[in-house]
Amino acid sequence: MFKNILVPTDLSKFSVRAVQPALDMVQRYKGMLHLLYVYEPVYELPSLKELVTHEFKDKMRIVAEDGLGEFVSLYLPKGAKVHQMVIPGNISDVVVDVGERMEMNLIVMAAHNRKGIERYFISSTTERVIRNSHCSVMVIRPPEGQEE
Repeated sequence: MFKNILVPTDLSKFSVRAVQPALDMVQRYKGMLHLLYVYEPVYELPSLKELVTHEFKDKMRIVAEDGLGEFVSLYLPKGAKVHQMVIPGNISDVVVDVGERMEMNLIVMAAHNRKGIERYFISSTTERVIRNSHCSVMVIRPPEGQEE
């Protein structure tokens, strides 16, 4: 049923909440957890395009890969079957594209804990993924009253 599960992360502690439910399902269905970190390529801005070298782009990718590796070592159990991906681009577009291209069965995302009127809405990134994804999306909310 849920053989391929995608968990996008921003490498923050709050995004860890999405990992455990995904791991539980992966273990139950003997599947694979795909952990995705999407970084915004600031060098794509027209004003910066001419100034950025290939070395700078490579350094951004390496820093992102190192960050994801640290996230995995801090928050995932040793020996967990995890496929790590680091991709530049627009976060929601990349999540939806990877989900479709890699035939994910489920995307599990953590939501921020909003205050006031914002608590009735989910983030625009999460909302775009839900609206555009070809597969089911599970949103993990923080416990009531927990600050982000």
